Amino acid sequence: MQSSEAVGFLGKPVEDLYGRNVGVVVGFSLKTNGDVESVGLDQGSGSFSEVKASRLLSHEQALIVIPMWKA
Repeated sequence: MQSSEAVGFLGKPVEDLYGRNVGVVVGFSLKTNGDVESVGLDQGSGSFSEVKASRLLSHEQALIVIPMWKA
């Protein structure tokens, strides 16, 4: 995913493969070539997490997190 695509996901909800809410995109980090390295998620209640781009799918204008054991 390129940085231009990632900007469109800021503030949007993220789900897992089973449709459960994982959090909201609050930021992302980039590699030197402009590819997204990871995405920062606000999980609510002051909890944040970082998900590597290799565990993310872009499907119908939404981000989906793939579980570690499946990635």
